[in-house]
Amino acid sequence: MNRFTKQTASYWKQLGSVVRNEFRTIFKDGGVMLILIFALIIYATAYSLAYGSQVLRNARRPAAV
Repeated sequence: MNRFTKQTASYWKQLGSVVRNEFRTIFKDGGVMLILIFALIIYATAYSLAYGSQVLRNARRPAAV
């Protein structure tokens, strides 16, 4: 392998290591997980309350075939 290929492979390996360590750090932190879970629940609730009245109901034919 030439120098460029070795250097590129090294960069990808380093990037993978950084991403893996960041995800480990994020998912070990209880506060972050609490915020993520509550944000998901709050968003789902707010979205369904805001747009629940605009859901298509009693459609006799499919909109697209």
